[in-house]
Amino acid sequence: MDERISNLRNLEVLKLSFTHLELPESISKLEKLTVLNFYNFNYDQPFNKIYEIPNLKTLRIKYSNAEQLEGISKLKKLKTFVTNKVSPEVGKLNLTGLYIGENSDEKYPKELANLKDLVAFYWQGNNIRKSPPEFVSSLNKLEYLEIRGCSKFESIPQELDNLINLKQFDIICRPKFTGQIGHLNVIKNKINIK
Repeated sequence: MDERISNLRNLEVLKLSFTHLELPESISKLEKLTVLNFYNFNYDQPFNKIYEIPNLKTLRIKYSNAEQLEGISKLKKLKTFVTNKVSPEVGKLNLTGLYIGENSDEKYPKELANLKDLVAFYWQGNNIRKSPPEFVSSLNKLEYLEIRGCSKFESIPQELDNLINLKQFDIICRPKFTGQIGHLNVIKNKINIK
């Protein structure tokens, strides 16, 4: 892929998966691009030109380190972010959907609590933490929460009972989640364990 990609002025969706391609700098000139799915084996490259795509609404990308997220807050129209890494700057986005997968971080930036418009949060594959990240309990507009494949997951903190707008909470884990939910009043009837 080279700089000629900027000739595709009407391109709205770009999906590149399981490749070694690097994105050219001219990717930022694709003004109509709203969806970028970039699941790349060469995921240690700089991604700062992606953050200049003016109308990007959905970004699916894999990073090798959180420093690659520097500049992501420029994506003012980004609504859905699928990633394996997060940084404090992600808390400046106006997201409605956040998917953090393939991540074994013990701590998450407290700034993620600023994602006040988040409606859906999907957390997958963390094999370190025993409970969801602390920022989740402050996401007042959250309607959908899914925890999948987090093998150490064993407890739902009382603070999650503050999620009064939650409509569905799916827990899909092996071994099967056997934690207690009796301490919850608001959300316990919305929990589906698979």
